[in-house]
Amino acid sequence: MHVHRELRPLFELEPSQDYVELRLAMRKSGREYLRTLTRHLQQRMGRAASSVMLTGPVAPTLATYVKDLRADLVVMTSHGYGGLRRIWLGSVADELVRTVEVPVLLVRPAENENPDPASFRRIMVPLDGSPLAEEILAPALLLGRLWSAELNLLQIVHPLPYAAGAVPKPLRSTAHYNPLVSRELEIARAYLEGIAGSLRDQQVTASSRAVVGASVAETLVDSAHQEGAGLIALATHGRSGVRRLVLGSVADKLLRATELPVLVYRPRRRRKRS
Repeated sequence: MHVHRELRPLFELEPSQDYVELRLAMRKSGREYLRTLTRHLQQRMGRAASSVMLTGPVAPTLATYVKDLRADLVVMTSHGYGGLRRIWLGSVADELVRTVEVPVLLVRPAENENPDPASFRRIMVPLDGSPLAEEILAPALLLGRLWSAELNLLQIVHPLPYAAGAVPKPLRSTAHYNPLVSRELEIARAYLEGIAGSLRDQQVTASSRAVVGASVAETLVDSAHQEGAGLIALATHGRSGVRRLVLGSVADKLLRATELPVLVYRPRRRRKRS
């Protein structure tokens, strides 16, 4: 899909001939750009590749077409804009993730080299024990089967030191934490292993791990690199805010912190029974 944005005249006057010609040239350029990409894909995929050029506000137009097409998955890169922490989630991707009710696979633009397909052989799936978080399992499972990938389930338990106040620097091992944290780790491991076991029953390679971490997003990124994951998959509630739509805080921070592709899914809203 490619959304063509119409060139608007600077003043509310009758468009000049130059303006009309420029607008037509931009449309032609957009169509040629899309045809070139489509031909390239069709050489590898045959009729499995097709294309469409749309017109209108980018994110709303994409969201409407995705719904009308009944798409199962949206895949896109996001240019983003530079910042102190190399924020890369652009406004279109940001709005689309919050709008569509199908999984969106966001891929960071490659800076030096193309992604290695072998890196997708392990998918990290963070869960927190909630039904919402578990909604990501179905799309993650589908992608896992396509790539013959392992699903690496992860749950993060927040640290609770013995005394109130800051956590002492030497406390690195879970053995130094409050016994309540040890108990939470046991519960998390049992929960994750139960899900991993059901995945293995479906002939899917699955592993599970519970870790302690004060910052969920940073712990997710660190764990993904430690496990050699090539993709992180998670669900988000996509709450509405007063001035802008707001992703779940964990998903939002993760998208802005990791260089890995991220599969984000905002589950369909369940209608209340009357």
